[in-house]
Amino acid sequence: MELSSSTAVVVARNFNPSILSQLWLVRQGIIAENDFQQGCMFLDQVSQAETPLFRLTALPQQLHLTPRCPPDDEAAVVLEKLGGIVRALPHTPYMAVGLNFLWHQVTDNIAELTRSLFFQGGSELFEAFDVADARFGAYLSKNWRSLRLKLDIKPIQFQAGASAQDRLLFAFNFHLDLPNEGAVDKIIAGLKLWQEAQAESRRLVELVLRGVGT
Repeated sequence: MELSSSTAVVVARNFNPSILSQLWLVRQGIIAENDFQQGCMFLDQVSQAETPLFRLTALPQQLHLTPRCPPDDEAAVVLEKLGGIVRALPHTPYMAVGLNFLWHQVTDNIAELTRSLFFQGGSELFEAFDVADARFGAYLSKNWRSLRLKLDIKPIQFQAGASAQDRLLFAFNFHLDLPNEGAVDKIIAGLKLWQEAQAESRRLVELVLRGVGT
């Protein structure tokens, strides 16, 4: 299995991406002047900064930060950079914070793997899909720490070079809806769970795949 991507997201009712100009990011200490890389853009409706450690994207209702650093450094980068922006803009009407982790499991027989994991004999719905080319998946959710954990598991085709690979996608979303008061503190508390949430996502993927011969 492999961690395909991980992203921290802050959702706002109304956010102005143009605030996150190159000059503003430097003045706030979010990005050093010499750390901007090719691919940056700063427009009215979208701001995107590419750096050696992370990608930052601002849209009218969302802020995304995708770490590009070694795994042991991700938690600090997420908290320092995305948390720094949130602290610098405390009057923004923030609505939610989310931590997202996408895990992939490559397989030579996606039909057999998903059937062994998710098929339920005796169910009329599953019996209707009891054919050789069927694919199966699952959705699960529960409260975890102060967040709501949502897990979507489904087969996908992933473009790997010139060919498409069958993979099983584990899409984790650790989510918190924010109150009107104290939203910044709640966001920071959520971002501080990054390392623990990523470890929990890995643990659950390993739990699902245990004993199925992958």
